[in-house]
Amino acid sequence: QDVSWRREAERRVRQLLESMPDAMLVVDAPSRRIVLVNEAAERMFGAPRDALLGQPLGRFVEQCTALAALYSSAPGCGTSADEAPIELTGLR
Repeated sequence: QDVSWRREAERRVRQLLESMPDAMLVVDAPSRRIVLVNEAAERMFGAPRDALLGQPLGRFVEQCTALAALYSSAPGCGTSADEAPIELTGLR
């Protein structure tokens, strides 16, 4: 099976993430562990990418529990462009 389209899509997502001027973390929802970070996040948290990947979000983001409750209690939360962005405070 040809998976070259998937590799290309992953490459584009990573490229987009890296081009963002703001710190970006991608988190696995069930485990709340960080699976992707960009360079801006490395600078913001003062830690290299390898130190961030696989870590629990709560180690770096103060409102982790509130954020998880929000997403688990509101079906579809975070999927609509109409919804207000959530501002998080990073811990260093």
